Amino acid sequence: MEVNTETDATLKERVNDILDSLNALPDGDDIDVNKCDILFTIISIASRVMSIISTLLLALHYFHGDKVHHFTWTMCCFIIPMFVTMFLQLSIYSEDRREGAIRKLNIFEIFWSVIIFPIVFRYWKTLIYTLKCKRAEFRNDREEQKKWYARLVNEDSDVALVRIFECFLEAAPQKILQISIILSGEEKISTPQMLSLCSSMFSMAWCIASYHRCIRLSQLDKINISWIGSIVQSSWHLTITVSRILSIAIVASLFPKLTLLCFSIHAILMGLWVFIFDRSPFCSNSLIHSLFFSLILGFVFIFNYILPKARPTRYRYATFYSICFLENIICVVLYVTFSKEEDKQEDYFLILCIMSIVPFIVGVFFMVLYYLWFHPNLVSRRIYHDEEREKEMQIFSSSADPAAPVSTA
Repeated sequence: MEVNTETDATLKERVNDILDSLNALPDGDDIDVNKCDILFTIISIASRVMSIISTLLLALHYFHGDKVHHFTWTMCCFIIPMFVTMFLQLSIYSEDRREGAIRKLNIFEIFWSVIIFPIVFRYWKTLIYTLKCKRAEFRNDREEQKKWYARLVNEDSDVALVRIFECFLEAAPQKILQISIILSGEEKISTPQMLSLCSSMFSMAWCIASYHRCIRLSQLDKINISWIGSIVQSSWHLTITVSRILSIAIVASLFPKLTLLCFSIHAILMGLWVFIFDRSPFCSNSLIHSLFFSLILGFVFIFNYILPKARPTRYRYATFYSICFLENIICVVLYVTFSKEEDKQEDYFLILCIMSIVPFIVGVFFMVLYYLWFHPNLVSRRIYHDEEREKEMQIFSSSADPAAPVSTA
């Protein structure tokens, strides 16, 4: 079964079509937001702020402990993704301005909303639009509701697009770094390290969940993912990502420079493959922009696969996950082979080896389960067949009604 999915790189293109069609929606269409949507946005803001604070506290912990090397790498894993997301924010702003979707911002607004605190600022705008859309719904003002819903969809797509890259370019490398530091045996795990790991994990899980719900929110012609479907889909991506993080971290604790080199080559090759064969329509203003965005996607592909544009996914997922699973096995073999004997006697040793492989298999199981039972296209197809079957039963019942007149011809 070939399945077409809308992913982050095509999300903006998809949303533009949706926004154009919003005004033509009949009054019966469901564009309502509920309390869960508001709560979702508030938790997203809180998780982002918590992630930033925990990372900075950890960096200060290393700095005050004279661990300059650890401090430097922690800040690199925080600052470099910030510049990448800044590039994405500027690209989004440029495209929105060119299409007339937003007004021209002054220097202060650009400096604050695009450079200093882009994600939280955009989440705040999403929350404002959600509340205004809900208020219009209470007043039964359909036109006002459509207007704020259109802005909500556009803003939500921007947040999802940037946040998914932030998730894989900041939270995931940060966890690899901290796990490899802990496994290297230089020090026992500290409270700031544990706080950073927990906040990064929650932030990543929440980011994946909110990202996929945002994709379906922007598709007014398709039914949204059910809560069970969202849980299955998020579990799929989260377990795959956790498996990748652990497998890379265990080998990085032994060979940090070699691991960095190998997975940088992996990312560059993936990025070049995207640029040559599967180039995204997003950030396509120039060849340089397109190449840079493809390389960013290549680094995301270290942890998980997201389609550059909507295409059949079966063979892409099969190829990508086969390569990643083989890399995971190689990492575990290297860890088992070159670890110290005293480390092999520790309780965590076997757990790390198992957790580098088993979650990947579980993630593939969740992926198959999602596409077999919970994908919205399949759900809508089942709803359609159920409705058709119900109509046939009604027709059959009417024809079999003994009170119905009988032809005497």
